[in-house]
Amino acid sequence: MEHHWPDPQLEIYTDEAGQDYCLFHAPAEHKGMSVEDFNAQVFARIDDFKAKTKPSDAEGSCAFTSAIFPGDISFRAYGKDNPLPGISFSKATFSGRVVFNDAYFSGLTRFSEATFSGQAHFLWAIFDGLANFWSATFSDTANFKATTFNHNAIFMQTKFCGNALFRQAKLNGTAHFEQAMFDGMAYFDTTEFYGVAYFLTTSFRSGVYFWQAKFDGEAHFDRATFGGVAYFGEGKAEKNALRLHSLKNPSLANLNFTSMDTECFSFKGCDWPDRLWPETQEEPDYKACEELYRSLKQKAASEHDQPMVSKWHYREKLMALEQIKEKRGWKARLGLTGLYYWCSGFGEDPAQAFRVLAGLLVFALLALSGFKLWETGFGNYQPDWAKIWEIPAEWLALIPFVKTEAATAASAPAVLVPLKRTVTGLLHILLAAQIALFAFALRNRFRR
Repeated sequence: MEHHWPDPQLEIYTDEAGQDYCLFHAPAEHKGMSVEDFNAQVFARIDDFKAKTKPSDAEGSCAFTSAIFPGDISFRAYGKDNPLPGISFSKATFSGRVVFNDAYFSGLTRFSEATFSGQAHFLWAIFDGLANFWSATFSDTANFKATTFNHNAIFMQTKFCGNALFRQAKLNGTAHFEQAMFDGMAYFDTTEFYGVAYFLTTSFRSGVYFWQAKFDGEAHFDRATFGGVAYFGEGKAEKNALRLHSLKNPSLANLNFTSMDTECFSFKGCDWPDRLWPETQEEPDYKACEELYRSLKQKAASEHDQPMVSKWHYREKLMALEQIKEKRGWKARLGLTGLYYWCSGFGEDPAQAFRVLAGLLVFALLALSGFKLWETGFGNYQPDWAKIWEIPAEWLALIPFVKTEAATAASAPAVLVPLKRTVTGLLHILLAAQIALFAFALRNRFRR
């Protein structure tokens, strides 16, 4: 038995080490025939196996394990009217371009640990049985456009060195892409997943499209890595069906989805960046960003995740402020939203609120000191301790809930009295408002 083949083949080549090889396992340059003649031998082997296999022998498999295909080969002749039997290409090497377009795989199909050195095309192919591509290597483009998998599809630990296209593919069973590695772009746009999809610890190094993809079951992306942009827009999935758990900061920064898609996601144990992908663009759509952050805030609130409510509330309000800046320029800072930002970080930054409050208190102290200096006269260089001791009392009187008795001296200039009342009245209002913002921000920080 050769390479677990049930029918040992005639040896045609012996290498320098004395190792014998049959036609199918001999190196590509030592086949002793043209590529076309070799392909004819492959098709003859398949046809002979089909002729000898009984319909009841569902477990039978035509063996091409560890075979070396020296050049381009096409299996288009094996369509639905002439289906491929159960077949094993495990550990096989396809040296050229391989085409399985329109092919119909009627039984168990194994490509585990196979190597595709050239382009591999499976357009409109149908896999009726289990399709096993475990640990296969696609060195160039892997095209599974409009391919149908009626059983489970296994791409665990598969390496896609070029672009991988699964557009319009239908995966009717469980889809396994655990630990798969996509070096090029991965296209799953308009793909339909009717079973559970597993992308656990999968690596998308260049980017991935799930645009308008359909997920009838759950899709698990736990610990997946997104090195490029990951598009999830306009997809169809149930609430919390797309489970993106334990994702790192760089991967989350590459997620691109809209407020319309937020309900489909479940985020647990994620290390979120300060800004999401739509906001990082050269000319971001601040309205869309605001809606995205608002939807994430609402989702976090529904899950009682208060720290994330705080985070998304801050980003939401910041996007609203950016829209005002686009319309009003620097004047936006003088509006209520701008003042809310500068005075308390939208009620989420108690440190900022405290700094502004401390600044107001210092300004109030300096203003009262100036008024006292005016009352005593600017030419009087002798300290009036009575006036000086009035400053702390009047300063404390500006703080809400603090009662003191401080009267303006009768000798104060007539113009000073209304001016001082106006300034102290404004300071009283500003301090009250800032104390409230500080308390609100502090409460949010501890509550969340």
